[in-house]
Amino acid sequence: MSILMPEPQDVEFLKNKFQEALGEEYVVETHKELSNSFWRLSTKKLFDIVVYKGDRPVLAAEYKSFLFQLQISSQRDYYIEKFENIGIKFGVIYYGKDENCLLYQKESFDINKCSFNDIVEIVTSKHNTNTEKPIINNVIDEIIKINDHNNNCLSDNQIEEIKKLFTEERVSFNDNKRTISLDTKSEDAFFKILLPKLSQNKIYRYTSLNSLFCVIKDKTIGMCSITCMNDKGELQYSDSYINHGLFSASENMQEQDNNCFVLSCCDSERGDNLTMWRLYANNGKGVCIEYEIDNGKIDDETFFLSPVSYGQSQNRHDELELLKLLSDWEKNGWRFDFRRWHIWKHFFKSHNFADEHEIRLLFIPQKDKEADINWILDSTNNIASRICRFNVNDTSFPLKHIQALIGPKCPEQICNVDQFNYMNSIQKVFEKPTEGKAIKPSTITDYR
Repeated sequence: MSILMPEPQDVEFLKNKFQEALGEEYVVETHKELSNSFWRLSTKKLFDIVVYKGDRPVLAAEYKSFLFQLQISSQRDYYIEKFENIGIKFGVIYYGKDENCLLYQKESFDINKCSFNDIVEIVTSKHNTNTEKPIINNVIDEIIKINDHNNNCLSDNQIEEIKKLFTEERVSFNDNKRTISLDTKSEDAFFKILLPKLSQNKIYRYTSLNSLFCVIKDKTIGMCSITCMNDKGELQYSDSYINHGLFSASENMQEQDNNCFVLSCCDSERGDNLTMWRLYANNGKGVCIEYEIDNGKIDDETFFLSPVSYGQSQNRHDELELLKLLSDWEKNGWRFDFRRWHIWKHFFKSHNFADEHEIRLLFIPQKDKEADINWILDSTNNIASRICRFNVNDTSFPLKHIQALIGPKCPEQICNVDQFNYMNSIQKVFEKPTEGKAIKPSTITDYR
């Protein structure tokens, strides 16, 4: 080994050393990147060695020269933060000799001197004390325990609903990955129990005047991929909160996001609302479209619809905290696996956006079904984004156009109301109401 920097063969030697000591249950790889959130590669941290158990990283190691020991006192906090930020259970700094190692453990948030053999014993004892398969009641008991220590975010009725999902017919055990999971319908039901209930069949979408024009002219409604959301933090929020990004590849995440299309709406309390006009309709120059929901078409296979769950404060989101603690739980080396997380994570947002009262529609195209998908340069955020368009008469689409309001600051508001109604009388996108017109002016008259 070089006195200044380890050689490639040194890292390979350490890899083989870990592999031999830990055994076949673990997979050891070199030069791997891990992250707390897998949306941006810039958040990823590179490590000389990463040790996996199943598909989950459990240890990250840095191979450093002997001279590096002289600097560790000044860089101690840096490495603690580096290990802490990716949520890894164990972090190791190896100096080329078995007795010269430093070990970080997630529970302690500190780095302490340790021998290589002690590290192996600590890692394996954490995972292999008992390999007996847990019973289903272990998961239920853990959920109840977490809820008791998590502000009782779930009511007694919600707990009872969750208990009904954990039956032998609905729960499966993956012996290779040592994971426990619910079947698809039951996991969807689990997330719906955590999310707010939808209590209305009409929702409202604020958008530009040009969007309404295109809807009526082309008889299509577009849903952009979730990558062009106006707040980029939305893509990372849920993953970062529960530390799930550590366990997924950035490439997979990008593909999932580009195949997840969203329509952001709000409830009736925010229909024709002054704040919403300002924030989401070009400062009152846009439109607010009213839709009626056909719940029979929300199949939880291609279309998903739910009110958004907002956190309680800056660092508190009880529902995500429950999911985080449940994903961190282990029993005899077994852990619970959320296989539908890539979908339902998009229904959780920061408390900073709670005033939106958002109701979100997601579309996930199926590989065996054609969809009208193309690319646009999003006019709001200047992001290249995929867009999926549906014909307004598409019988599979779960929203029906009811009416539209022209914004209180829209130029030539009254003229536009007349023109859009005439245009609609020809295109027949909005059904003509029994009274009045389908396109109306906003009722707000004192907009400044």
